[in-house]
Amino acid sequence: MNLYLRLIWLLLTYRFKPKMAFTDALDRRMRVMPGDVDINGHVNNGRYLTLVDLAIIEMFLRSGVLLKAFRQGWRPMLGGSMISYRRGLAPFSRYTLRFQLQSWDERWNYFRFEFIQLGKTAALG
Repeated sequence: MNLYLRLIWLLLTYRFKPKMAFTDALDRRMRVMPGDVDINGHVNNGRYLTLVDLAIIEMFLRSGVLLKAFRQGWRPMLGGSMISYRRGLAPFSRYTLRFQLQSWDERWNYFRFEFIQLGKTAALG
């Protein structure tokens, strides 16, 4: 399943999930799909940040911030990232993507994200 299908699914289903505060942690259970995997047989390093983009969209939708931002002419985007890879995520395996606001200043919001599988961190940013 490619990311457009995941995005469409997110847009169709977010209203049925509980609302959340912008400071709440978002825990999203996911599965590694074949399109996420590189020739080494684990999630491609670029795909991690694309999956984080889905978490950003879900958090902004469920907290109600996205519509308010659009009304102001703002667009949520990733301005920069630092990520450490610790373990590979194999095809079809389940994992949890945890995403949470950590701090902010006058220009940026700073988020922490973690890919967790079987209680162990696979990637952290």
